[in-house]
Amino acid sequence: MGFQAVKADGIHESAWVKDNAQVLNQTTINQIDHLNKTSLKKIKGHPQLAVITLNGLPNGESSIEDYVHDQMKKLGIGQKGWNNGMLLVIDTKDHVNRLEVGTGLEAALPDGAKSSLVNEKIQQAFQQHDYNLGVSQLTNQVYQYLAVHQSEISQPNNVNDSQSATPGIEDNSAAAVLQRNKTSVAFILFLAICFGLVGFAVAKLVFPKLWNRDQHTLVQQRFAKTGITDDQLLKSLNQFVTDELQQNQSFNIRHLSNPEWWYLLNSLHLKQPISLAQNPKLEMEKGNPLYQQQLISSQTLVSYQTQLQQRKQANLQVVAQAAQQYAVQHHFPGDVNQFVNDTVRQIAQLTWFGLPATTAEFQTSLQNALEISLADATLHYQIDNDASLRAKMKRAGIHNPDQYINDLSDEQKKRFVTNGLVNTALLLGALSLLSHSNSDWHDDNFPPFGGGFGGDSGFDASDFGSGFGGSGDDDGGGFNF
Repeated sequence: MGFQAVKADGIHESAWVKDNAQVLNQTTINQIDHLNKTSLKKIKGHPQLAVITLNGLPNGESSIEDYVHDQMKKLGIGQKGWNNGMLLVIDTKDHVNRLEVGTGLEAALPDGAKSSLVNEKIQQAFQQHDYNLGVSQLTNQVYQYLAVHQSEISQPNNVNDSQSATPGIEDNSAAAVLQRNKTSVAFILFLAICFGLVGFAVAKLVFPKLWNRDQHTLVQQRFAKTGITDDQLLKSLNQFVTDELQQNQSFNIRHLSNPEWWYLLNSLHLKQPISLAQNPKLEMEKGNPLYQQQLISSQTLVSYQTQLQQRKQANLQVVAQAAQQYAVQHHFPGDVNQFVNDTVRQIAQLTWFGLPATTAEFQTSLQNALEISLADATLHYQIDNDASLRAKMKRAGIHNPDQYINDLSDEQKKRFVTNGLVNTALLLGALSLLSHSNSDWHDDNFPPFGGGFGGDSGFDASDFGSGFGGSGDDDGGGFNF
């Protein structure tokens, strides 16, 4: 596998994940591995999905489009001959990501479909640095979409439906012999269905019970190591695990990190709402005592919540002052006070807003939020006050300009605005490209609306899975957050 190289210290890797930015937990990594080993095997051609996270592009890479395209060629994701690999790359430093697909999946998963899969909830998760939630939901939606549209997946002329990861089947193989003997094939299929039904029934009855027992045994062992002798807390913990397993049989107590484990114990101990999807690192940076490696008192939690509210109130002033200065420095043409109020209201909803305003992450996140807010406000102001621009957008097929701006990604909005001024030439150029979507060249020349494509792509089967063989264009589509 492409990612089974020597791991750098602190980098989370598996056969399908390379977490250079260290933003994914083991649960998410295991989920992606399970997706490739089990779920995607049910899809026509057995497509493969890999994920890479970066904290900035490597030296020599000019854009995420080029980087993703290069990695697709290097890793050889997908089945040989099918060209059905998928690669998701997330750059946490520049706040962009991109999903590249092989030519075999272009009909089933075109650019428009990929953009629709990145819904508002996933975009918000990425914006709030909750990459585990965003990646988990996005990869699940990609699988569900392919399951519905797998009839549109292109099948190579020289590959049978029954062929998958194996590069080829020799004439004297078991599959070839069965193919020549239709009676044997029918009989074996009948036996396989019978055994499968029996096995499925047994698994449905036995496996959940064994898995539940295993999880509760792990709970007992892990709880014993804490030295806590609160029987009621242990009872609540077991009930929580039972409830989780009823909703999600893949829940595994092993996958909880140490902070998540203590958060769970403290939440049950104090009867607090539980959300294991939140970012432990961010919460710990806020000073949330629920993540301390000890049971805390209700007074400790109330004290923290009071301090957090006071900090957020103080942060409102910091954000308001920063928004005021930013709007003036970048010559915002509209109502500055309205811009400040809207920006403060939007930022107050973000998870990092509760961090101390002096931390580097707060300052970095604030700067990015101000850039996005100013770009959005400037675009809406320009459209509202420029009848000529609205007319040109209408001629380009944009009949609701405000909605069009709302649907743009954050990176697209920032590309169209510089120092409080809309680059109308770039905006109208993008609209022109949209209205002439049959032109291939715009994929490379205008990243917000397409992706790069390349030439020959022959790969060795040992590179990644069974190889991404054949030749053709690796056309892809990008989306930003």
